[in-house]
Amino acid sequence: VERLQERLTKLERVHDTLDVGIAEEEENFENAIKAKRESFEARVTQQEVAISELVQQHEDVRSQLAEERTKLSQEQRERVTAEEAMRDQQETAKSKVEDCEERESHLTAKLSEITSERARIEKEAADEKARFESLLQTMHQEQEEITRKQKEAQERASEFERQWTAESALRKKLHNELQEMVGNLRVYCRVRPLGKHEQQTERCIEVKGSDTVIVRDHDSDRKEEKKFTFTQVYGETSTQEDTFRDTESLMTSVLDGFNVCIFAYGQSGTGKTFTMDGNDDNPGLVPRAMGRVFEVIGERSNNYHCECFLSMIEIYNETIRDLLSDPKADNSKKKYEIMRDSLLGMYVRDLTSDPVHTASHCRTLIKTGNKNRQTASTGLNDQSSRSHMIVTLTVRTKNLHTDDYYVGKLSLVDLAGSERLSKSQTTGQAQKETQAINKSLSALGTVIAALSTSEKHVPFRDSKLTYLLQDSLGGNSKTLMFVNCGPSQLNASESINSLNFASRAKSVALGKATKNREGEGQATGKASATMAAASRLGQDGGEVTARGGKQKVTPPASPKGSPKGSPKGSPKADGGKGKTPPATPKG
Repeated sequence: VERLQERLTKLERVHDTLDVGIAEEEENFENAIKAKRESFEARVTQQEVAISELVQQHEDVRSQLAEERTKLSQEQRERVTAEEAMRDQQETAKSKVEDCEERESHLTAKLSEITSERARIEKEAADEKARFESLLQTMHQEQEEITRKQKEAQERASEFERQWTAESALRKKLHNELQEMVGNLRVYCRVRPLGKHEQQTERCIEVKGSDTVIVRDHDSDRKEEKKFTFTQVYGETSTQEDTFRDTESLMTSVLDGFNVCIFAYGQSGTGKTFTMDGNDDNPGLVPRAMGRVFEVIGERSNNYHCECFLSMIEIYNETIRDLLSDPKADNSKKKYEIMRDSLLGMYVRDLTSDPVHTASHCRTLIKTGNKNRQTASTGLNDQSSRSHMIVTLTVRTKNLHTDDYYVGKLSLVDLAGSERLSKSQTTGQAQKETQAINKSLSALGTVIAALSTSEKHVPFRDSKLTYLLQDSLGGNSKTLMFVNCGPSQLNASESINSLNFASRAKSVALGKATKNREGEGQATGKASATMAAASRLGQDGGEVTARGGKQKVTPPASPKGSPKGSPKGSPKADGGKGKTPPATPKG
């Protein structure tokens, strides 16, 4: 039993050993199977990838093949089309060749005809050339004759022009001399160019020659044409030099002891201020007049000694303003009464009067005065003068050889523009200014009308403007008026009114102007009394006249119910008041 037990134990050990071996073999087998399976699966995967790539390559090849077939088919169609087009071109070319051959045959025949025609034309050309040369020779002879006659005609025309220029100058000189003798108020007309806002409007004014202006009011019912004639007419292209050239002689008259007045009249915006003042680049009458006066003073310095005084006022709403007064000074007591002097004529008492020695000094003072002048924008003018301005240059001249003294006065007046209230588009204070301007201009028109018809009573006292200009409009003065007009149809009625006014003015007879001469024995006393340019003349409530007397003059009455004025030279004082303190002139 023990042996069996022992053997059984051995057998169990063998069995266990076998089980372990079997287990190891099974594990090894499974591992081998797993490894083979994984190897197989890897090979299968590789094969699948390879197959997929082959399938893709196959598809690509099929696609390329389809594209190639499509291209081949397209090329075949294009080749067929090209072959058909080539056949058509060949047929067309063949047809053209046939046409060319036919045309060549036709042209050959025509060339033969042309050759024959050319021979004929050349023969005719030779004949024409010979005839042309003959005509050319004749033409040269005629041209020489025409040139000779043209030269003679030009010489005659030049002579006629010279004679016409001389005759025109003589006519103007004689006319001015006649004006001097008769003493009529001289009237010049100046037409400005169209403004920027008028470029599309119709013209109503035409300038004819040097003395005629024609106005056609296209908006009037009768569409009438009016013709006006003046001493001189300046068209739209006229220059400041042109206007001054015809007034220059008057400047010398001031130095000879005459009173000279130049004033500009017209609708607002027609160029009055430009004519009178101009600008720095294009100066007007005022600065040119000052320059000419001092130029002549320099030329005559060996024979004459001159003292010059400048004053400048504006009449604003019937109030006289001193444009050269010291703004820091107290001017409240100054009444600026209008007085009369036997030498100077009308002047303003207590007015600032600066002694001046050069034209540049005058221009500086005038610029100062212009800055103080009332201006405003209206419907007719962006910078409209709202007052009448008067620049006065008083000159006392002494003859160094005879000791004679002469006192001359140059008054340069820039009137405010006439405006219809409907067109001026002003309100409030500006409307009152317009009404005052129109009222004083109406008074001026009444005075001109009375003077032109030689009425016994002339209402100078209806406004301060007409009263101050009394000696210029109806006294001892050489007076020149500029009437300024706008050429646009927009201003036709106003232009006609201005020209009608100017026509009445030119018939005003002033009488022959005389020199304002001081006696030799009175010269010393009169020099200091007279020449403060009217401001010293009012000392002690009156002024010393050339004959040693004193007078005052009644001021202008209110336009409403104004009484008839006393005769010229009335000894009544302005307002009937007593003495006023003497003015102290500058300098």
